[in-house]
Amino acid sequence: MQEEKSLTILIFLDIKGAFDHAWWPGIPVLLKNFAVPSNIFHLVRDFLNDRSASLTLGRVSVSRSLQRGCPQGSVSGPLLWNLIMNSLLARLSKISGCETITFADDLLICFQGKCLDDILELA
Repeated sequence: MQEEKSLTILIFLDIKGAFDHAWWPGIPVLLKNFAVPSNIFHLVRDFLNDRSASLTLGRVSVSRSLQRGCPQGSVSGPLLWNLIMNSLLARLSKISGCETITFADDLLICFQGKCLDDILELA
């Protein structure tokens, strides 16, 4: 018995600045899609609303309004990023012959099939 040959295309993504560029308006939409309880929804929405970062050096103080990014060093940062990544993974999982492996902001997408043209079209 002869094994069928298959072709594979691998795409490696390291999303540069992923945590720093998480789009806040999209996070509440994703929370609603996951049917998160309203108290958690409001907590996260309020947590991301009106955020700022301040730096004081001697007598000089600078403050900046923040509009995007997962709060660094917070327990919620990885969770919020996972919400964003899961929406991408859900879309990719619907593609026949596509498998993914992720770790934080690193993503490996694997397309497999018998015909190169079909795989290239998927990728």
